[in-house]
Amino acid sequence: MIDIRQKKLSVPAILALIPAVLALLTAAWGGWSYQPFPDAGEYLTLAGNFFGGFEQNTNVPDGWRAPGYPALLSLFYWGLGGYAYLPVNLLCWYFICFIVLNMGREWRLPLWGITLLLSVSAGMLTLSATALSEVPFTLFLLLNIELLRRKFLLHSALMLAIAVLIRPAAMWLWVLEALWAAWQFPKCRRSLIWFVLAANVLTALWCVRNYAIFEHFAFSSHSGRYLLFYKVGHAVAKSNGVPFEEFRFNTMQKLSGDEFEQDTQAQKLATAWITNNFPQFAVAMLSDLPNFLMPDINGFMERIKVISGNRGTLDVLHRSGAAAAWKHYFSNSEPWAVWLTVLYIGGYALTLLFAFAGLMILLWQRRWRTVVPLLLLIGYFWLIPCGNLDWRFRMPVWWVFILLAVYPVSFVSERRRGRHSGEAEQN
Repeated sequence: MIDIRQKKLSVPAILALIPAVLALLTAAWGGWSYQPFPDAGEYLTLAGNFFGGFEQNTNVPDGWRAPGYPALLSLFYWGLGGYAYLPVNLLCWYFICFIVLNMGREWRLPLWGITLLLSVSAGMLTLSATALSEVPFTLFLLLNIELLRRKFLLHSALMLAIAVLIRPAAMWLWVLEALWAAWQFPKCRRSLIWFVLAANVLTALWCVRNYAIFEHFAFSSHSGRYLLFYKVGHAVAKSNGVPFEEFRFNTMQKLSGDEFEQDTQAQKLATAWITNNFPQFAVAMLSDLPNFLMPDINGFMERIKVISGNRGTLDVLHRSGAAAAWKHYFSNSEPWAVWLTVLYIGGYALTLLFAFAGLMILLWQRRWRTVVPLLLLIGYFWLIPCGNLDWRFRMPVWWVFILLAVYPVSFVSERRRGRHSGEAEQN
């Protein structure tokens, strides 16, 4: 006999199939093996070599990539090869949709609205149909948050540790979550200590691995160069009009030694430049903030082979503005592709408007325990990659925007029901 709880879960479980099937169709439409993003090839290479030395004897630089996503791909790689991303990403996308729909059910939100926004999320459909790490990362991040709010601190920390192993972007999220847990669960001091330790255990183990093989106790050989090439590079491109690739090429000539040594040198160069040019750096970072809200239709158009080969659009956007970036991206494109993009952007802008309205309603209702963690989560993923922001960095928290966007619909419906109930009682 099925109890009420099982019936309630069955609705999100069925609805979650819709966006998952649409992601599968996206992969089929663009071609199962088509990978328009350069990172995808590296992940697939590492997956195939996961038990043979990981990045060793490959074209991927030593210590460049975190091991989490290649490890997931390796579970299917020997049977599916370059198609291993399909079961990993599609399963993760399905469970993301299921969890978000279940959240909506608990918030008493209309599940049809959540399903619709998940189904037309061009960015998540693209990433689910591509060998990129954002979708598995988002799933473990969601599990981390769900377990944390339910007071399963140790389990939550382990989910966060796996998320960091997939994408280092969440490496410092444990600080915010520990502060939130201390506020929410003040009596769980011992559990909080275990939370901090468990959240960092896998990161520490990978640092030990890198030290044992490369004699560098570091999680990645990419962090310093990321700061130099993207954050400082963006500031230089913004203020001096120097193309990003030109800045990167000239700066690379100043680095020497192995990958980790170059990364350390890049960290020092970036820190020195930021210290000496902080006002210029701060202005460049602030000017990059709107790119977090960049529409995600462009990646989808590339994935289904409507538009391709227009790399460097983000660099043009940074240096020359939106009009020049639009012209660069849509050069030699069919008119219908442009109009489809315009239509999607209109719907996307409306979603953002509804999300802002939902946030304002929650603030008006003084639901601080809901608003504060959501704002901290969005703020973290907004600020951490600043200087290299595009739609992909928003995807791990896009589900928050979806819940906020649907909230006004639920709020208005509740108000109407309340008003009708009051009128009925008076009559």
